[in-house]
Amino acid sequence: DCITDKLGENLNCMVPLCLYIADSATFPKSDPTMLNRLKDDLMKINLNDTTLENKIASVIITWNLVQHFYPYREKMDNWEQSLKDAIVKCYTDSTPADFIGTLNILLSHINDGHAFASSKALSPIFLPAMDWKYIHDTLVISEIFDTKTITDLQVGDVVLDVDGVSAGAKIKEAMKAKSASTLRYKTFLAVFSLLKGEQNSVIRLRIFRKGEVKQIEVKRVISMPFYWQHYMLPTQKYKEINDSTIYINFSKASIAFIDSLSPVMGKKKFV
Repeated sequence: DCITDKLGENLNCMVPLCLYIADSATFPKSDPTMLNRLKDDLMKINLNDTTLENKIASVIITWNLVQHFYPYREKMDNWEQSLKDAIVKCYTDSTPADFIGTLNILLSHINDGHAFASSKALSPIFLPAMDWKYIHDTLVISEIFDTKTITDLQVGDVVLDVDGVSAGAKIKEAMKAKSASTLRYKTFLAVFSLLKGEQNSVIRLRIFRKGEVKQIEVKRVISMPFYWQHYMLPTQKYKEINDSTIYINFSKASIAFIDSLSPVMGKKKFV
């Protein structure tokens, strides 16, 4: 008996449910020479190669991993078309960053915040010592972490343009390469991504403040690990919210500290 299934257009598979045995091995016996030759050929493949063939193969492998193993199929959109679009885009990707963008656009169709592509070939990420928020379709400077490197911006400044493109259009374009289960999280990822870039690269901003429009430039001078650890994560380790809720910041609290909270947690009325 066999299972026969259609894998795609003009592509089918047939898998036997049982195999015959001859001399304690499945029949027909495989050729060790051919197997070793296949292994050698696979080892010769340069996985870091940026040729068109490798890019298309990477897209196909990524698509198939999701196609056959991702459990939340009902959350995906335009999945069949996303494969064709990604392959077509490979032909115009000229840099590793372009291709990573293609993979991220592909993954955005599964609508899962855990899905993203990255590459060691890309330069380390740096950011300016500031943060901004997208509030009611308006990009607003929300924090200035270092007034020595950020001298011309103020909290509350409205960002009209980013690198010559309107803030709204810039965010909308960035959202195409962000996978998230909610629109709110997708927007957050897109807005935060606009801060990222190569070390000492410049973000050109057109801002509005108290009836006046200004042109301002900020440099990306803070590494991603430093930025996240010192600016984005709350410093508080622990807080009792109410009789049944405890907040623990796992990025700040050690295992020993969490263990020390056992008496406190034991008194809570957990539902």
